[in-house]
Amino acid sequence: MNRSLETSDRIRVFVVGSSEMIRAATATLEETALSVVGTVPSRSEFDPGSIDAVDCLLTDDRDVLSAVGNAVPAVYAVDPMDLDGPVLDRHLDNGMTEVLTVESGTVPSLLEHRIRTAIELDAGRTPEERDTNRTPGERDTNRDPEERDTNRGSDDRRTLPRGLLAHSSDTLLVVDDSFRIAAAVPSEEWNGPAETEELVGRRFVDMVHPEDRASVSRTLESLREGDPGSTATIEYRFQHDDGWWVHAATLTNRLDDESISGIVASIRDATAYHHVVRELDKSFDRVTDAFYALDSEWKFTYVNDRAIGDIDLDRDELLGRDILAVFPGLEGSPFESAAIEAVDTQEPKTVEAYFEPYDAWIDARIYPSPSGISVYWRDVTDRIERERKLDQRTERLEVLIENVPVALFVLDSDGTFTFAEGRAFEHLGVDTDDIVGESAFSALEDYPAVRADFRAALDGQTIHAQRRVADRMLEAWCRPISTDGDVDRVIGIAVDITDRTQYQETLSALHDATSHLLSVESKQAACEYVVDVAFDVLGLEGVIVYRFDEQHNELIPAAHSPGLEEITGVPPRLRPHDDSITWETFVSRSPAVFDDVRTSETVYNEATNVRSGLYVPFGEHGVLVAVSTAVGQFDQDTVDLAQLFATTAEATFDRIGRTQRLHDREHELERQNEHLERLNETNRIRQDIEQHLLMADSREEIERGICTRLADLEACSMAWIGTPDPSGNRLEVRESAGRDRGYLSSITVTTVDDSAAEPAGRAARTGESTYVQNVADSIHDGSWRAQALSENYQSVFAVPLVYDGFLYGVLSLYGDDPDAFDELFRSTLVDLSETIAYTIDAVKRKTALIGDEVTEIKLAIEDDSALVELSNYLDARVSLEGMTPRDDGTVAFVSVTDAVDGETVPAAVNEIGDVVDASVLGVDGEETLLQLELSTPFLGSVVTDHGGMVREFVCENREAWAVIHVPSAVDVREVISTLNRRGVGASMIARREQSRDDLVALDASSRNALLDRLTDRQREVVQTAYHSGFFEWPRRTTGEDIAISLDISSPAFHKHVRSTEKKLFEALFDEGLPPEGG
Repeated sequence: MNRSLETSDRIRVFVVGSSEMIRAATATLEETALSVVGTVPSRSEFDPGSIDAVDCLLTDDRDVLSAVGNAVPAVYAVDPMDLDGPVLDRHLDNGMTEVLTVESGTVPSLLEHRIRTAIELDAGRTPEERDTNRTPGERDTNRDPEERDTNRGSDDRRTLPRGLLAHSSDTLLVVDDSFRIAAAVPSEEWNGPAETEELVGRRFVDMVHPEDRASVSRTLESLREGDPGSTATIEYRFQHDDGWWVHAATLTNRLDDESISGIVASIRDATAYHHVVRELDKSFDRVTDAFYALDSEWKFTYVNDRAIGDIDLDRDELLGRDILAVFPGLEGSPFESAAIEAVDTQEPKTVEAYFEPYDAWIDARIYPSPSGISVYWRDVTDRIERERKLDQRTERLEVLIENVPVALFVLDSDGTFTFAEGRAFEHLGVDTDDIVGESAFSALEDYPAVRADFRAALDGQTIHAQRRVADRMLEAWCRPISTDGDVDRVIGIAVDITDRTQYQETLSALHDATSHLLSVESKQAACEYVVDVAFDVLGLEGVIVYRFDEQHNELIPAAHSPGLEEITGVPPRLRPHDDSITWETFVSRSPAVFDDVRTSETVYNEATNVRSGLYVPFGEHGVLVAVSTAVGQFDQDTVDLAQLFATTAEATFDRIGRTQRLHDREHELERQNEHLERLNETNRIRQDIEQHLLMADSREEIERGICTRLADLEACSMAWIGTPDPSGNRLEVRESAGRDRGYLSSITVTTVDDSAAEPAGRAARTGESTYVQNVADSIHDGSWRAQALSENYQSVFAVPLVYDGFLYGVLSLYGDDPDAFDELFRSTLVDLSETIAYTIDAVKRKTALIGDEVTEIKLAIEDDSALVELSNYLDARVSLEGMTPRDDGTVAFVSVTDAVDGETVPAAVNEIGDVVDASVLGVDGEETLLQLELSTPFLGSVVTDHGGMVREFVCENREAWAVIHVPSAVDVREVISTLNRRGVGASMIARREQSRDDLVALDASSRNALLDRLTDRQREVVQTAYHSGFFEWPRRTTGEDIAISLDISSPAFHKHVRSTEKKLFEALFDEGLPPEGG
């Protein structure tokens, strides 16, 4: 994009330099009648031969002046600080023709004046002067100074340096230290006091405008007090003959210069410039677009405020910089191409394109000149977006007209179609291209009512009417457009309302038909009437009504239209396990529409001739089905009408059902008789089960016999017993009987208290019986229901088998009929459930007692156990010595390796939540015996329930372990699972098998026979005394202390001990022990 611009027959200037002043002057030249024909930044890039056709050289480089000499007029750009005599003389000797200051370099008129003056001065030189680098009238610089002074003349310039006088086009004033004018050299433009005498001797500030005197005085005082050579620039208003002018002055302190001895003021007239600036500011303020100017090197020379705001950069960041350096995204863009073309052709260009870096559409107007371009631009994104939206709306409107059943038309004053569009014309079989230009009266001659409407509209009437044209019903609006009272055209729109009219007619007929449906007395009659209405009123050809048979859990074809069998064949009965859209619709209670039923995964017959299908459920009663051999026959209106009719049918079936229930009450006496029969049957079942429990020798025999007997009942299809797995979260099948049909293997029974859970799992969790009277009542409440219905199970009863707080399993029964198990049967089974659980427990204990082998298990106990917390609290070893179970908890006897005082025990009770009470039974050296009353289940009670005993329980160093013995017949996993379910966290460390003969003197049966002779109180008292060391010698504790710990009197304690001793001795000496294993 960087290229020089061609020039015409004007003064040609070549610029050498890179200072800010040179760049500003170059930009200013573009606003003058001069032409910049070339620029280079430094002497090293300057070729003296390139200025052969140049009128003037502008530079800030002294070396360039030396290289050029007097070959071309040269204007030297100099800082005002360098404006002293010796420096100027040196520049003149180097070939300078004219001086350019910063201020004059930025004013177009002054800059042009400087260059023209330089050319004129150079033209007035003699050849000798050019050879010696002298200006016209200037003598040799090597001549005697006095001789040079005599040649200066006697005018006012004799008091100033030669350079200032000869090479300044500004008015020069010298102000002494009292601010009076000591010397004056007016310029050609000067319009102040004409004679020097009128200026010399007057106070400078007296001629300044009163409003500006203070600032001028401050500036002069600051210079007078400042360093020699210091400068200041100021603008002020000065009194001239024709009014106040604006002066722009550069003030230099020359008070220490003997040839001047004052402050030199270089004054230029800025009045016109200020006027132009004000006018330009007003003009630019009126420009609402962003504007910037570029020079011939595509560098910014001007940027207005609007552009600064849009670009979001400071002006200093733009001026003097290449536009591509600031906006690299412009390279290769339409904006760059248009700018280059404008420069090449010197013709304005307009371009509108998307500028990605700003995510905006830009409209740019480019005005070229020989020295650069001016660009006006604005963000037109909003307009482009509005146009885009307008195009979209127009496109949508066109699509709407083409696709919506609407006809748009315009008639001229003679009734001729001048415009016709819309899909409604297609419905009428009319080609819009053919009808345009044709008279509406001839085109619609078969429809007098329509022609009358058009004639009335042409007469000035606004028309709104519904008319039938061909086989379509149209609703039309016609509006006359008048000019000066005469109708010159009619615009109209007609909407095809054929479908809406037919829908309303069908809806009205459907309303009449449903009023009769509400009076039907039977469900079969209702089904037949539903088919008739769907066929005659809704126009559905293949119609069938499926009614749900609750007794058999199936959908039966209750009625169908005459031609249905030709389409589908004989309608089948539909059951839960049959894949069919009809059953799926019935279960989901949601209507379904298929353009082609073969796309459904549950189509009943993949080879069917049916294509379109409409399936509408009517509640829990059945499904209305309409089919067709054609694809896509059921539109939304048909679906809506069918749903509306199905709602009425559902209400009819509900009414019939309520009526039927009223009739059912008449048979109450018969049902009571049936109840008596059921009572007898239930008693027989109870006796049979109780007899079986008495005769069974194993748990497997008990469970198998119960399931078999219950499954043999007419009401029961299947019975099974499940027990919790080790985690306690799921039931596992132990025994089942009857018609399973794969139900148990297809479901997972989780033990949760949730209405959606399988009844067996819910009973296991709640500990209460659960009865589902009709599985189909809440088909969506749990996934098991759908599976149960698919196996034809319609009622379920589950009862937990619990004894002594322990769940031995859940007994579940399934019936093929709703409410298969009456209240009497259910209550009887609940009563038997505890007996069944007790028998299982008894058989289990018996099996455990008669075994010769035991399993020794070492368990790790979690640290939330009461004994672990006690050990941690006392920071001592705690060992279990024994325990006594109670109804409300457990009494444990523990030994502590350290002595425990009486105050520590109550504190331990407060700190350990599971300890209700604690007392010290005795202290033997460093060992203390404690009695603890625990509120939560304890390890020993669980082990005892499984026929085992705790051999050791030790807590030390925040760890606890126990050694227990259980019969070999007992499942170790069941013991650990029971411990975890009862809140005792335990895990197995080791196990081994042992013989009972190696462990105790008495076998378990003999031991239990002895303990059974004691009352619970006697057993508690004696066990407490035993673990307290009462029977040792010497005694570790007294009877009084033990009585206090048991909260009984001392005599009562001794009475219980004597009674216990007597019973044990009688058993030993009078009756003897039963034989081992007996």
